This record gives sequence, C-alpha cells and structure tokens, in this order.
Amino acid sequence: MSAIKYRPEVDGLRTVAVIPVILFHLGLSWIKGGFYGVDVFFVISGFLITSIIVKNLEAEKFTFSDFWLRRVRRILPALIGVIIFCFLIFPFLIFEGDLKYMAQDGLAALFSVANFNAYLNLGDYWGGRAESSIFLHAWSLSVEEQFYLVYPIILYFLHKKGKSMLKWVVLIVIVSFLWYSFAVMYEAAQFPLNIISSNSLAFYMIPSRAWELGAGGVIALLARNGYGEKLTSSLKSTLSLIGLAMIFLGYFIPTNGGISLFALLPVIGSCLFILFASTSSPAGNLLSNGTMVYIGKISYSLYLWHWPFCVLFHRYLSPKFGLSDFTSSILIIVLTVVLSILSYNLVETKTRFYQHTVKLVGGLAVLILATSSYFIYFYIINYDKVPFNYVEAYFDYYQMGKKKSESGKEMEKSKEDHTIRFYPLHETNEAYKTGGLVIGNNQMKKPEIMMMGDSHATGWAKVVHEITDSLSSKISYYTQTGFYPFFKIEDEIDDNFFGNDWEGYPTNVLKTLEDSSIKLLIMAARMENRDQEAFDKFESFCDYANSLDKKVLIINQVPLWSKWSSKNSAVVLSYFDIQPNGAKQYLNCIEKNEMVEVSNEKLNQIASKYPHVSVFDSYSIFMNENKVWIADDKDVLYFDDDHLSYQGTLRAKDYLYATIKSLVTTNGYFDEKTESHIKQTSYTDN
Repeated sequence: MSAIKYRPEVDGLRTVAVIPVILFHLGLSWIKGGFYGVDVFFVISGFLITSIIVKNLEAEKFTFSDFWLRRVRRILPALIGVIIFCFLIFPFLIFEGDLKYMAQDGLAALFSVANFNAYLNLGDYWGGRAESSIFLHAWSLSVEEQFYLVYPIILYFLHKKGKSMLKWVVLIVIVSFLWYSFAVMYEAAQFPLNIISSNSLAFYMIPSRAWELGAGGVIALLARNGYGEKLTSSLKSTLSLIGLAMIFLGYFIPTNGGISLFALLPVIGSCLFILFASTSSPAGNLLSNGTMVYIGKISYSLYLWHWPFCVLFHRYLSPKFGLSDFTSSILIIVLTVVLSILSYNLVETKTRFYQHTVKLVGGLAVLILATSSYFIYFYIINYDKVPFNYVEAYFDYYQMGKKKSESGKEMEKSKEDHTIRFYPLHETNEAYKTGGLVIGNNQMKKPEIMMMGDSHATGWAKVVHEITDSLSSKISYYTQTGFYPFFKIEDEIDDNFFGNDWEGYPTNVLKTLEDSSIKLLIMAARMENRDQEAFDKFESFCDYANSLDKKVLIINQVPLWSKWSSKNSAVVLSYFDIQPNGAKQYLNCIEKNEMVEVSNEKLNQIASKYPHVSVFDSYSIFMNENKVWIADDKDVLYFDDDHLSYQGTLRAKDYLYATIKSLVTTNGYFDEKTESHIKQTSYTDN
C-alpha cells in the first residue's frame, strides 16, 4: 500500500494536539479546553487515512486486508506495551479491588471497544469512576478503529461505482454534526429520545464523532482535487495562521464538559491549517521545526503513557504519600516522556514494518486476556479480605425522587466494594410531589418533622428515622443524593426546578413546610464546596421556617478525612495497612478541613440571626486535635471522604436524639440537659 507525501508541519500539528491534552489531564486550570486536542487528532487521522485510501484506490492497489493490517501494526503494539506495563507494575501500587476494573478496561482497550465500556460502565467522562480508569483515554482509539472498519468500505464502493467521494463524505460530516449538535442542545433528561441526546453517548460514540474524522477526509479529498492551489501564498498563509489561532482559542475557552459547539474551533482550525499550511508559510514553518516534529512523531506514545500515570499519581500515590500537585506533575511528565521515547524507538518503529507483528500482537493479546482473567479471579476470591466490617450505606433508601441523579449513580458505581447498600423498600415514585417521603408507624398521624438536604442528609436519614420512631413521631424526607434542594423563597417560584426532572418541587416542599403539623425542620448538606448563592438559599429556608414559628436544626458538616472521594473508606484504610485494634482510631485530617470549618462557621452565623434556628455540631464529634475519628474497632465511621457511614452516625445518635427530643417535645429550644449533651459532643468526649 503506497504512502503519501510526508508533511512535517502535520507532525507538528500532532504536538499542538497532544501537549494540551496532557496539560489538561495534569489539572492545569488555565487550559480548560485542552481535551479538544483529541478532536484535532481526529481531523489529522481522517486526513491521513483518507489520503492513503484514495491514493491506493486510484492506483488500484487498495486491499482491505493490507489496510486493516497496517492499522493493527500502527495501533496495537504500543498500546499492548502500555497495557502489559500497567498489568506488571500497577498491582503493587493501587487498591487490590481496582485490579478488576483495570483488567476490564484494559481488555476493552485491547479489543477497541473502550468507548462502549466507558459509556456503559464508567459513565460521564468527568465522573469519579471514569477518572479512576487507567485506560479511559483508549476511548478515542476505539472510536477511530471502529470508524475505519466501515469508512474504507464506503470509499471503496463509491470509487467502484464512480460516485463522488467528496459529496458522500460531506454528507457523513453533516449528518454526524447534526447528531452532535442535537446532543449539545438537548439534555437527555429534557427530551424523550434520550438515547440520541445523551451527552455521554455523544461524547464516546461514532455517530457524533464521525464528523471530526470525516472533516479530515473532506480536506484530503479537496486537496486531492487541487482545491486552493490557485490561491496566493499570502492568502494561504493567512488562512493557516487563522486555523492555528482557532485551535489555540478552543483550548482556552471555558466549557462545561466535552460536548460543545466550541469544538468547531479546533476542528475547523485544523482543517484550515492542514489544507493551507506548508513548510514555507509562517504557521507551517513554526510547526515544522525539529522539536515540534519529533514531539509529533512520539505523540501517540505520549498520549498512551500520560493518562495511566495521571491516574496512578492523582488517585493513588499523591494522596498516600502526600505529594504536592507540582511534584506529581513533574514525575508524570518525566515518566511519560522517558517511556514514550522508548516506546517509539523500540516498539512503534520496530513493529510497523516487522513481518511477524500480527502474530506477536495475537500472542500478547492472549497473555493480556489470561492476566485479566487472573485479576478478576483475584478480585473475587479476595473481595472479603478487608479486615473491617462492611460499610452500611442507606443513601438510596431515603430518596424523595424515583430518578437517581447522575452524581448519585457515579457515587454508587465507584464505591461499591465492601459496602452493604440498602435500596428503597418503598416505591417513592416522585414522593416530593406528594408531601415528601413520609415514614412513621402511625398511619393516621401527620408528619411533625421534615428533613431536607443532599447526600449528607440521606447519610443521616437512617438515624433520624430511628430517633423519630422512638419519639412516636412521623417524618417527611425531602432528601436526594446529588441534589441541592434549597432555593430562595422570596423569588418567584419556578415549578420547572432543574428542568422537568423536578417539576412541581418548590410548590410541594413549601406546602409541606407550611403545614401546621410540622414542628421541626432538619437541614443538612455539603457546604464547603458551595458558593455564596448556595448559602443564601440555605438561609432563605431558615428565615422562612423561623417566620412560620417552626424550629430548625442544622446538622453541620463532619470533617473530611481522605483525598479519595471515589473510594469506600474501608478499602482506603486497608490500602494504608490500617488494621482494627479494638479501639478508636484517628487519622490526620486533610487541608480541606479549613474550608469545612469556614462553611460551618457560616452556618453558625446564619443560625445566630434567628431565635428558632440551632446547629447540631457533628464536626466536633469526629474531630480530635486535628485528627479525624475514622474507625471504632472493626466499624469504619465514614462511607467515603466526606459522608459518614451508618455506623458513624450511630456514634452521634445519643446526642442527636437528645437534641431532636428537646426541640420536638419542649416549648424551649434546648433545655439544660440537652445543652449538656451538646457540650459533650466535643472531641474531649472521644
């Protein structure tokens, strides 16, 4: 199969694509659109592959077997090298439970279905489970390989039938871009045909990515037809500079997620650059210097190696050893560059023309398959090896809405190991529309207590349920994981709260609060990561409940204890080789607790404004001289980094019981006995 004329400036463009991707994954906030480097790669790939296919079709030298074997030699050897390296080294450095996920994701990458695996098992590209996947980045390779299973067939038959390839590739681009645009314009929850409007689906899958690969194909066909040859050198230089500027502009524009019409900037910019740049033009000359070209040549290896090291350091080594972000970034860059140079020189260049590469790939694939099977088996037989009791979590039980939020789904996926999850025994069926999720023994009695909040509230909900039962009270829950339920009451009520997902929520929650049977409103939410507007909404409910002569109890936020927000705490403790010792165990808290203390102080300030509003200081129960109470013998008191487990809430139950009892059964707000209990919640009691 014939090669095409080498263009060093296109290799330089690969450098412009890969470096922003790496910087973005390192967590540099100033390059918010760095992930668009993948879109640039798609355009480059579409241009080069289309050029090769068309040249060989016209020379009557094209065969499908040659084409696909070239793809195998180009893609798989280096990828297999990365997978084998990770399989050999990472088991000594990551959570044992994550071996299963590494094996599953590695196999998906090997067999070019990583995008399907990501969509079905990892969820949102920016979610916790996805960001912990060592081979997440292989989704883009899978998109390319799947595209090139079909694309050559289309071009082949168009050529044989004498049809215009350009018109049909343009049609592919238009249809795919419309699909992509549809996903941008309509969120899945707001449109019944969510199978085609899902952002995750659009991000990972061919139908909404083909336009970028096809765009490269269009410019290859235009160049083949001599488009632009009559333009002046000055105009072509200007257009290529504009294209390069558009690419860089896309990298620095803030976007929410990876599906955005801003993707037009790097895609159109890449097309302009490839079509009009040359080594003699300013933009082409800039990208065709030796350094840019060499980085471009090793860009595939750079892309392959950087992400596993990002996951290794960001998710495992940095939290465990307290490495700074700067130190971690330097180590990631050094390891990535060194291994990429080795991979390019010893793997990519050697196997691309090695006659037995396919046999070698097949043998190594079998090895990876066997190793993956072992990891999954190892995970199964060691599933119960964590020395602590299973963590109990009732987050799903106390949901006011039937529909799980995306963040709730992510939390469930990423923390399933060593957790007993309790799912609703009640069919809530959008309970927020019918007075909340009402729980209590007396069917004739109306709720006297109302609880509102996000996952921090659902974390406390089981213990509050037990307390209200012991007080012969009923409670109405307006609690939902991944959902901030407070709003400014003085504003005009919008019943399309969060779109159609929560239609009617504001009206119904106020109706319940205003009911004369409600004596006490309990509020709990994660606040340290929220802006002032969220605190204003929180205070609005305190103010309104106070005006209704309702009592309000704010459960403040417990300390953060770990940097592993996506991991079950029992698994994290085992990773630190911490064993049950028959007593209470405390660990040094992380720096972010300063933010928790600030947010808790804001809650104290809110409470001080209103005579009916009080704060239950859960923070002091679990903090002891800057150390967090994390375990009590075999019970782990945290579910993850910021949520208590059910076992943890039990440690505060007596104090919370006394507080709620006083508020519900007395005319005052705290009697002397309750004040004594609350004072005992300080760390000195621990």
